[in-house]
Amino acid sequence: MAAREPAAEVMEALPESYEDDEDFIDEDMAPSPQRVVQVAPGTRQPPGRTYTRDDVRRIERDNVHLLHRLDQIQRKGPTINPVSEQPRHMAAAAINRRRKQNETHQENVAFLKRLEKVKSTVPSSSSASSRSRAKPGPPRRKAPPAKKMVQPEWQN
Repeated sequence: MAAREPAAEVMEALPESYEDDEDFIDEDMAPSPQRVVQVAPGTRQPPGRTYTRDDVRRIERDNVHLLHRLDQIQRKGPTINPVSEQPRHMAAAAINRRRKQNETHQENVAFLKRLEKVKSTVPSSSSASSRSRAKPGPPRRKAPPAKKMVQPEWQN
């Protein structure tokens, strides 16, 4: 039999995933300053963990502080940039073009109002059946019958 290496025995004794091990980490995800990492009594910090209890507490406190700061920023709303609030300089041609467009728009609105006030000269019927019963107009003139074309006979 071959002798087993000590490293292999240590690796078999460790759990596969420390993230799922409830002995080492409190899984409560609620943001609170009371959240701490719980280490089982009589065990040392598992390999792969790089933070001490004090580091974890400091990081958690900083995270809570940043969360409150983000919440304040979100409640405050967007800030207004004073540079964007200043009126921009417009060229004279752009001002004249906009003025002409506004005049044309006002004329079109006035024309539309006049069109809406005009009443139709054709009597409107309220039902579709009255349209189908409309009196026919004068009869159409029939075209004269087409003359039959005959090819002349040639004398030989």
